[in-house]
Amino acid sequence: ISFFFKPELSDATWRMILGKRLGQYNLYLQGGYLKWFPNGSNSTQLSIPIVANTEYHVAIVCDGTVTKFYINGQYAGSTSTMITAGASSEFVIGYGDYGSEYFKGYIDELRITTSTTTDTFTVPTTAYTS
Repeated sequence: ISFFFKPELSDATWRMILGKRLGQYNLYLQGGYLKWFPNGSNSTQLSIPIVANTEYHVAIVCDGTVTKFYINGQYAGSTSTMITAGASSEFVIGYGDYGSEYFKGYIDELRITTSTTTDTFTVPTTAYTS
């Protein structure tokens, strides 16, 4: 999963950026940090702070054992909890299960692929082509 985002707010409210609803996996912005909730389990807080009105690139990379996170090409954390893409709920962007969880800002160039990458991740500098 790869995308750019620019939050208008970076407050204490949980702001869902993307995920599979009903506890499958969710990426939130809360308290100035991105937080990953895989399979309804405990969250992993990523190490790079997020500031309102600043654009960031995020990459989430799964290698079959570990899920790694990159913000602007910089390693931001990992978890051994893998993504399970169950069919029981829809994939959502900017919308959570509760009314206060709406993401306020911009999300662009969202890309979901099955390709692999290495430990060195290069942030895209041009728009994706079809």
